Amino acid sequence: IGQQGMEKVANWAAEVGLDSLDVPELTPDVIKACDHAGITVGTVDVKNVGQLLSINEESRANAVNSLKQQMDHISSLGARTIFICLVPEDPQLSRKKGFAIWKETFPEIVKHAEQTGLYIAIEGWPGPAPYYPTLGCTPEMLRAMFETIPSQHFGMTYDPSHLVRLGIDYIRVLNEFGERV
Repeated sequence: IGQQGMEKVANWAAEVGLDSLDVPELTPDVIKACDHAGITVGTVDVKNVGQLLSINEESRANAVNSLKQQMDHISSLGARTIFICLVPEDPQLSRKKGFAIWKETFPEIVKHAEQTGLYIAIEGWPGPAPYYPTLGCTPEMLRAMFETIPSQHFGMTYDPSHLVRLGIDYIRVLNEFGERV
């Protein structure tokens, strides 16, 4: 259906009872298609996220600026939640190193989200095997991230399939982090 255009996707989503969509890009045409179908834009994907966790400082700085510009655009079109999967540029980067880099870059991003009225929802997909480098895919990492950035503008998506894949009790995660979904 996705290859047939946003209008088809939005109409299909409404027909099957969905009330919102994650969209890969926010444009006036996407908003129009969703409005016409009677659904809302739930989340908007952002680009160049891997570079936020780059070991190269210049790449990180460029990624932060790019993300802030995307956030400004998304906010100006009326959406409220962006979708981010924190997979490092280098999938072999350890979660420990990725988390250290994240702590340097992400507070500024969340502050910008607060200023623009946006909410950030990180995706818990563990990332590609065999490294599973994505930040925010385990309860331990989520706990550390939310402790580092307690802002209500920083939260998570909830996809139990990713948790099951890692052998994590998906109900426990929902009970502990439900207010951040």
